Amino acid sequence: MLHESQTTGAAPVFAHLNGRRAVVTGGMSGIGLAIARSLSQAGAALVIIDRTPAPAGRLRDLGLPPDTNFIKADIADEAQIADAIRRADEFLSGLDTLVTAAGIARAGTTPETSLSDLDAVVSVNLKGTFLTCRAAIPRMISAGGGAIVTIASEQGLVGVPAMAAYSASKGGVVQLTRSLAVDHARHGIRVNCVCPGPVLTPMLQAFADSDAGAFAKEAATTLLGRIGRPEEIAAAARFFVSDAASFITGAILAVDGGATAH
Repeated sequence: MLHESQTTGAAPVFAHLNGRRAVVTGGMSGIGLAIARSLSQAGAALVIIDRTPAPAGRLRDLGLPPDTNFIKADIADEAQIADAIRRADEFLSGLDTLVTAAGIARAGTTPETSLSDLDAVVSVNLKGTFLTCRAAIPRMISAGGGAIVTIASEQGLVGVPAMAAYSASKGGVVQLTRSLAVDHARHGIRVNCVCPGPVLTPMLQAFADSDAGAFAKEAATTLLGRIGRPEEIAAAARFFVSDAASFITGAILAVDGGATAH
């Protein structure tokens, strides 16, 4: 059921998430933080899971409500993420919404990529998404179903130079999303994937710090000629978890300014 907006201004109808109980991984920065803010502003009760500690008062400073619950955990660690999801389920008195936004990147062609870098990227991006969903789905089934959004990348859809490990991990997330959708539709769980293009996040900033022309190069890959904002990715995730997307599962949505259209 759709609800009255709790946000300021005229929000689109899909924004209303009153009564939803949501977990966002990687919610302390970048796209994850934008998604956490968006879901919370739309009325969802929220737990953030991140391996970065949340200093006292920082949630409010980040634009999150003071009743937001934070759990420090590494999603690539099976025991840690299982315990974090258990605690989140207890905090929320049930779990029906999950967004897996935690991720890392390493640059390099295949010969340039060390085994340690490959392991690190795959462990967080693919294995971490798998472990998070594996821990959450039984609890979502107990809650009567719900919605999962995975965050992959345009680089999981097309080949790009010198991002072999990252592209492989995000391509895996795309296919994992489809498998989850097939397996759990019967449980009332919808699973969809958002694939961001170049977005102004700390991850992109880290690459820009080593390449003065990085922002211009990334903007040039899009049809719209600019880098995206985290809030634009959050809007897609919020749509997918809302009732407006009730007949959508197994979808892969590129939110990339047209980067993958040519």
